[in-house]
Amino acid sequence: MSKIKARSKKSDGFSSKFIKAQSVIIDDLIEEIGKKTLKFIRESRELQENDSRSADTDGDVADAANKFQNEAVRIGVASNDVEKLQALIVARRAILTGSYGSCSDCTKAISEKRLKVVPWAGRCIFCQKIYDREIS
Repeated sequence: MSKIKARSKKSDGFSSKFIKAQSVIIDDLIEEIGKKTLKFIRESRELQENDSRSADTDGDVADAANKFQNEAVRIGVASNDVEKLQALIVARRAILTGSYGSCSDCTKAISEKRLKVVPWAGRCIFCQKIYDREIS
């Protein structure tokens, strides 16, 4: 995967060194989560094929419930990964346009401390807390 070259324009007053470091972190995360997602898709196809082959055999109800629960957990994890992947792609785009680190709601700068912990953060901590309250 090619590495992004951050524009020399500073995003919200961040140093170009910080932006370049974040760019590398974001690229690495995109690659890692992308591989994990592809692995999930392959495994899901294999499980589906195996289930269709073994559909003729009578199985224990508890085994079926266990399989269902395990698959639900796998799908939940994959869903979270896809959401994170989407946020990382948005962050990558923001680096390229020079808007990385700007809150999508209030347009104020997201703290460098927050971006170091959550490089894909699209909201400042204040707006994120409001957003989390609204969706729960």
